[in-house]
Amino acid sequence: MTQDEMHHLPALLILLIGICLAPTGAVASEAPGSLTPAPVVATVLRLAGVGLDDVLYDFGTDGTRIAQVAAARHGAQVNVAANDSAQRPLATHMFVNRRLHFLQGDPFDIDLSDADAVTLSLSQAGNVRLRSKLLAELEPGTPVISESTDMGAWKPDETVRVAGKTIYLWTIPAQVAGSWDLRIYNVPGRHRYRLNLQQEFQQVTGTVAFEGKAVPLRVVKLGGKKIFFTFTDVVDGVPALRQFTGIIDGDDIRSVEDRPDWEATRAAG
Repeated sequence: MTQDEMHHLPALLILLIGICLAPTGAVASEAPGSLTPAPVVATVLRLAGVGLDDVLYDFGTDGTRIAQVAAARHGAQVNVAANDSAQRPLATHMFVNRRLHFLQGDPFDIDLSDADAVTLSLSQAGNVRLRSKLLAELEPGTPVISESTDMGAWKPDETVRVAGKTIYLWTIPAQVAGSWDLRIYNVPGRHRYRLNLQQEFQQVTGTVAFEGKAVPLRVVKLGGKKIFFTFTDVVDGVPALRQFTGIIDGDDIRSVEDRPDWEATRAAG
């Protein structure tokens, strides 16, 4: 065997295992059940952004092909949410076996709180069933990628068409719904505003109240932990457009500026 052939051996082994394995068990019943082409695997893992020792949860993919590549080529710790114990002997013969973990029990009861990314190959019904769990347990900013089906009412942040498939990317949004005390320190004679936000997934609308009146937010963009919003203020009868970019940290929103002139804190009650 030539040196070049030996160089490609790990990839060939991964491909062969991916072909031999087929989805079964509780998650597989929710999966479309078609083999994932190599360009799709590469695109899914690029969107997931997993690297050395990142934690990936893999739901319903075809014989864990995505899981095998994530472990072998990206060095990720991969938790395969499947009930098929027959997959494990094959995996233990691979050099990636210490990075692959086959989880037992109902995959929809798995604790996802340590995930750096989640990949899905489920039916739309399976995605929707998992949706509330993803939103509740994953950290804001965590990517979720589905190789072929959407998430119903939760619209993707990005779609990519490759090898005849549409790949969907969502980024877990921070929870910002409710009232916030907004303090702007460079407004003469006034520092306090009340920011009221309504949220549906990553879509946010709201108003800002000051001097007994409320004005609508003109633009709101939420991506993971980052939020951008604008509104028209009025100071001494003169309209002034105000723009804010911040990072959401629990009950606080902090400006991204090096010398911040505003902050927001979730209102009590």
